[in-house]
Amino acid sequence: PAPSPTSPSVSTDGGGGLGGLSRSVSDGISSAIRRFTNVIDIGNAPVALQKANEAAKAFVTDPVGSKVTQTVTTLGVVTSGAGVAGSIFLNPVAASEVVLLPIRIWGLLLSVLGLRKRYKPWGVVYDSITKQPLDPAYVSLLDEQGNEISTVITDINGRYGFLVEKPGTYTIVANKTNYTFPSTRLGGQTSDELYPNLYHSEPITITADNMVIDRNIPLDPVNFDWNEFQKAKQGKFMNFYSRYDRAIARFNTYFFGVGFFISLLALVYAPAPYNLLVFGFYIIVLLLRIFGLTPKTHGAIIEKATGKSLSFALIHIFSTTFNNEISTKVADANGRYYCLLPKGSYIMRIDRKNEDGTYTQVYESGALDVKSGIINENLKV
Repeated sequence: PAPSPTSPSVSTDGGGGLGGLSRSVSDGISSAIRRFTNVIDIGNAPVALQKANEAAKAFVTDPVGSKVTQTVTTLGVVTSGAGVAGSIFLNPVAASEVVLLPIRIWGLLLSVLGLRKRYKPWGVVYDSITKQPLDPAYVSLLDEQGNEISTVITDINGRYGFLVEKPGTYTIVANKTNYTFPSTRLGGQTSDELYPNLYHSEPITITADNMVIDRNIPLDPVNFDWNEFQKAKQGKFMNFYSRYDRAIARFNTYFFGVGFFISLLALVYAPAPYNLLVFGFYIIVLLLRIFGLTPKTHGAIIEKATGKSLSFALIHIFSTTFNNEISTKVADANGRYYCLLPKGSYIMRIDRKNEDGTYTQVYESGALDVKSGIINENLKV
């Protein structure tokens, strides 16, 4: 008798093995395409929609042959090696579902990896068309009354950030020669291919839970900028994004959309546990894409002897490569600091502020290999 659909035996005739699986999967795709192309009926839209619905259901639930099921279940036994994986993949699975399962999983994995890449503990001022970071750009932080309370100049990677002292409502103004702010090209958008959390001059409410302002700011070019052209021509695109990330991000978004749709389709017409599990993961990733991740944005300095914050300490950053001081930061009243740096090797020195206004050195680190572009450690000195 023929083996049952869940039997792990594999046919050994000319159609077996990986070659047979490949041909069967190809046949499954062709069969699915024929089902969908045969339901188009322009003259009778309701009937066409009903047929499309029936074809979608058949596409998800109807096996195209026991050979593919046998081969796939055998591969599942060999590769999973675990009860959980077996319970997910060794149940009878429609071959058409097997064809789509890699797309669903791949889209999910790409999205998770893309999320990790997208969210950084700083903001970037960038060209709304080319996505090139802009430096130098002048960024001002204004309070609710419109008073300028802090300013920064973006680094070579277009990065900036503000560590505010107290909760409240703030706005940002960004300026650069040959560019306008806010962007009208991306007006109303909350994200693009590379950058999430876009800023368009709206008020920003800061709470005690997150005291760093690090929104990404697109600027629209109005005139040719020779400086930016030369940097792009020389390949000086970004240190924290590659020149291919824009294309990869589009590819990622496409696969996520396709995988999400297929997972929803599979859940509706074949509500098996693995379909529910995969769709649940898609929902989680979708929420993360909408609301974002919160990377650690700043560090803090604590006095070891007292356990209290080292208020208004000076943080000196020295390059081990050039043997000179390249940056000085001031901790706030709660000992917090925000320090963006290019990738490289540095030494950090901390000076405590005394009651008479002088400073005393209390800490010096060894060589710090900064690969992430930021120092955000909590230090006890």
